Amino acid sequence: MVKGISTFQDIQKLETRPLESLELPHSILDGIRHGSTICQNRDALTFLPNPYHTLDIFKWSYTDLIEEITQAAKGFLAISEDKNPVISMLLPNLPETYFSLYGAQSVGQANPINPLLEPEQIKDIMQAAHTNILVTLASLPGTDLFEKAVKACENLPNVKTIITVDPTKYARGINSIAGSLISKIKTRAKDIKIVPFSKLAKIGLHLTLPIRKWDDRGALFHTGGTTGAPKIAQLTHGNQIFISWAAATNRFMEENKSIFCGLPLFHVNGALITGLVSWMNGATVFLGPAQGFRTPGLIENFWSIIESHKIGAFSAVPAIFQKLSEIPADKYDISSIEFAICGAAPISKTTFKNFQSNTSILLLEGYGFTEGACISSISPGYGEQRVGSVGLKIPYQDITVFKELKNTGAFHPVETNQIGIIGVTGPNVFQGYLSSDDNQNIWIEWDGKKWYNTGDMGRLDQEGYLWLTGRKKDLIIRGGHNIDPMIIENGLICHPLIESVAAIGSPDPEVGEIPVAYVIVKEGKSLSVRDMLDFAQTVIPERAAIPKHIVIIDQMPLTTIGKIFKPALIEKELKRVLSGLLAKNLKNDNHKILISKDKKLGHQIYIRPSHTAWSNETYLRIKKILDQYALNINLQKNI
Repeated sequence: MVKGISTFQDIQKLETRPLESLELPHSILDGIRHGSTICQNRDALTFLPNPYHTLDIFKWSYTDLIEEITQAAKGFLAISEDKNPVISMLLPNLPETYFSLYGAQSVGQANPINPLLEPEQIKDIMQAAHTNILVTLASLPGTDLFEKAVKACENLPNVKTIITVDPTKYARGINSIAGSLISKIKTRAKDIKIVPFSKLAKIGLHLTLPIRKWDDRGALFHTGGTTGAPKIAQLTHGNQIFISWAAATNRFMEENKSIFCGLPLFHVNGALITGLVSWMNGATVFLGPAQGFRTPGLIENFWSIIESHKIGAFSAVPAIFQKLSEIPADKYDISSIEFAICGAAPISKTTFKNFQSNTSILLLEGYGFTEGACISSISPGYGEQRVGSVGLKIPYQDITVFKELKNTGAFHPVETNQIGIIGVTGPNVFQGYLSSDDNQNIWIEWDGKKWYNTGDMGRLDQEGYLWLTGRKKDLIIRGGHNIDPMIIENGLICHPLIESVAAIGSPDPEVGEIPVAYVIVKEGKSLSVRDMLDFAQTVIPERAAIPKHIVIIDQMPLTTIGKIFKPALIEKELKRVLSGLLAKNLKNDNHKILISKDKKLGHQIYIRPSHTAWSNETYLRIKKILDQYALNINLQKNI
């Protein structure tokens, strides 16, 4: 057996043995039980509630962990009227989030939900997932999560029980204030039973857990950002077990080390890569505070936490690595860290260099997506680190770069180093989305296999390293010229005073779209738009890709895992352009612009007067101007 990955040939050696012969566990709970036999005396889970009190921690052994998961599972089964229930979790990063996540999959399906979403979005996800039970925080001062949960459940007849987690028990010296009795609350639509999480241990004590198998559906992760109808990706026990084995083949960590988790548990990275991967391989998960890397004080105290608890590895996104590169590490002993993994988005060469210079930590770049259980490729744990590449494929999974043949809808592989659409097939790739409507055009049929069409653009070099070059749907199409926004972003980010940049398409009446860039200038620095435009001329190789406008902003919209959220920038740009057009053609600021996102039709733009109706002449003049743009605009002349 190969001990770690150095080259593509190491992966090929692993694959000479049939996957079935590895005799991997058939279910997640069996996988955790297997991990408990590897290092029997190790803690399974450590929880740090407060980053300022780095030694004030809570611990669970592997026996404790398995018991907590089993009790949650039996409790869910006892409460649910469905024999295969869907349990949604609207929780921050707490030990109970893990217990619920894997307890739910032991009896049905787990549906972790982003707790930062609004009630209507939460409702849409639960409706799409066919939720039976919701687990959330108890009603507490300082958080409205319980209230959001109740509002989201009002018109969901299948959700009859809310299970509440009381996090105050993790605050030393503070008594529980969330109550411990089963009760009911009355909503506008129905009665919902409220059950404290602590009661689950007794509720299902008499029950026997069902046998879960490799192909059983286990997790329902919502994807697709925070606008439009939710897409629910179905991951089986086998998908998750396989990725937990495959990810660990890349680099082996020394015993008695912990893996720090600061990414949200509603995302596959936090749930699997710093969760199940650790437990299936006998390691310890060190769970950071409830808000993860967003917790005030965590970044500032991160190196102190590493030193105090001898953390061996962690996973984060580029924005976190940039922040950590600004916190001096030389005051602390961080030699326990063997590696860190960067994912979610490509890391810039500047951030990579700054982090390495500050810490000397081996930084592995990874690439993946929810539909592939988080990881499809990663820098070799013992091999050459090619900055900018997202590494080699994981064992037993294949990556091929395709081109779409014109007028046929068919796909064919491209040659080495040619850019195309990345397709992935393997045991980690999901069954499909829960709704059949979302499964249209997501597969590439080739060589007798189904390949998931990632929508990402990239190339494979001679040694098997994967290089991302952009995203097909993010392409800026300027008069038929396809512009990869990464060309713009990679150029502008080289400026020493630019902290962050995102390139998008701006509507144009002549060529459809023109490139624009949204930029954050480093704190305390000054940089003019003119200087940036001049700089762009020198660093962007494609003339057509040089941005026509650059907009300086104070804060970049980010998803909850740290990716730049371009839909928000696109809406901002639409409003900027349209407001400018209207201002030129109206004598006063008598207009209002509303933008919504339709799953099938794209951006829907509604424009009307803000305080007095427009005359017919004004209405027709504005309509004539706006009709030049290929936008879905609903123009109204009355308020």
